[in-house]
Amino acid sequence: MINEYFQELENKLNLFEYTLEISIKKIIYGKTYGTIKGIVLMENSYRLAFLEVVDTELNKKDKYKYHFMDANNQLIFRYDNVRHYKEIETFPHHKHIPDGIEYANEPEIDDILKEIKEIMDEL
Repeated sequence: MINEYFQELENKLNLFEYTLEISIKKIIYGKTYGTIKGIVLMENSYRLAFLEVVDTELNKKDKYKYHFMDANNQLIFRYDNVRHYKEIETFPHHKHIPDGIEYANEPEIDDILKEIKEIMDEL
């Protein structure tokens, strides 16, 4: 079950039109629980660094981070569920942008890739 989840995520990243190269590390703790992290190199030297600690049996991510940056390592956005910013309505879920923090629900990889596509299409 966790293997299938990780394979589906990896397939989506591989099929994403701006992907040039992917480096992924997986740690399987059991049939339904594991960690996947990696870096996706994209056109124009943009990168997505990501991490998910997933329980497929409970259909939840204990921890996640999707950090998208430009060729100069400048933050474009980062979604995570680090337990700070308790004042945010969507706590612990939030989005970092260059100007600060925004409310955000927990995204799926499809949401992240859609947002990246919109950005990359404008370049």
